[in-house]
Amino acid sequence: MTENFNCWHKASEEWIPVAKQNFELYSLFRHRVECRFLSTFPDLKTLINGIPLDVVPANDRGLLYGDGVFRTLKREGGVSRCWSRQYAKLADDCSALNIRCPDAAVLAAELAQLPPDCVAKIIVTRGPGARGYAVAADAMPTRIVSASTLPEYPENHY
Repeated sequence: MTENFNCWHKASEEWIPVAKQNFELYSLFRHRVECRFLSTFPDLKTLINGIPLDVVPANDRGLLYGDGVFRTLKREGGVSRCWSRQYAKLADDCSALNIRCPDAAVLAAELAQLPPDCVAKIIVTRGPGARGYAVAADAMPTRIVSASTLPEYPENHY
């Protein structure tokens, strides 16, 4: 059975439930536990709303209902390929679902934090919300920017 703890995340100023194996304890003061998350995927870097994490709230509508959009792109030498076209598609998709699209500059700054050569994925969900299909008018989207290693393909695939 997995032991769970509620960890205080300083940047977001909220308690986050995590499994014990996913973090390392670095401070215990009275009944507050502060922790550092350990990535469960060593070849992956993930930013959630600009914060290095690999957890999403369980009530995120993207997780519960698939309520969101994504784009996958290649980064080479620190440059996100076809960035303006990819962002335009992301913005169009968000608009079609009536999700506030993050600003291009915010996403570009987060992409710049990824390794220079990787596969980058941008996910925008409607964000956390109440149970059911009704959407709150003031929903704050969740943005996830992640990197994984470039796959190696045989020469004859090019």
